[in-house]
Amino acid sequence: MQNTRQRILDYLDNNYQSTALELSHVFQMTPANVRHHLNVLEEDHKIEVVGRSDADGRGRPNLIYMPIKQSKEQGLVNLSTALISTITDHRSKKQKEVQLRKLATQLGAKESNENQSITLRLGTAVQRLNELGYKSHWEAHSDSPRIFLGNCPYPELAENNTELCEMDTYLIEDLVENNVKMIDKCSRNPGDSHHCIFKVIS
Repeated sequence: MQNTRQRILDYLDNNYQSTALELSHVFQMTPANVRHHLNVLEEDHKIEVVGRSDADGRGRPNLIYMPIKQSKEQGLVNLSTALISTITDHRSKKQKEVQLRKLATQLGAKESNENQSITLRLGTAVQRLNELGYKSHWEAHSDSPRIFLGNCPYPELAENNTELCEMDTYLIEDLVENNVKMIDKCSRNPGDSHHCIFKVIS
């Protein structure tokens, strides 16, 4: 029984959401049997009902189930998307930049280090970026240093809100106290870069 429920939970984790009818086809079980396992998972606070789809032939509503963690994460994505739209929609390019720079400054939350060397500023910037989940490091190059971001802390948001890539640029500029330019963007496609790379402009 436990193994069956774990398989159902794994399926929901990988497929975001499903119904008892769909799960019965996947696991070759009766819908009634699947509903029993779903009820147990719901009582254990591992899944929750997030909607209804069209009723089956007997008129029983098809409840849509989702892992509770994913449901909460989706709620945060929806809220964050709405907040981003609030500060960027119906604004000129300059106005949008001002708003995104304010957001970057709030996120960076740093003290001024303008009297430090560029090396120390880069080290401090990388430390803060890693605190924010960017998995960052910097490298020296013949023309100018590079900052590498190995992780996006908000991939679901960035996928549909390209303004966040602009905000990352402003965030790094604020931390380094120097102009920077994105010269490569990470991609999940095989063979493409797995880092967002920013060049410090002298």
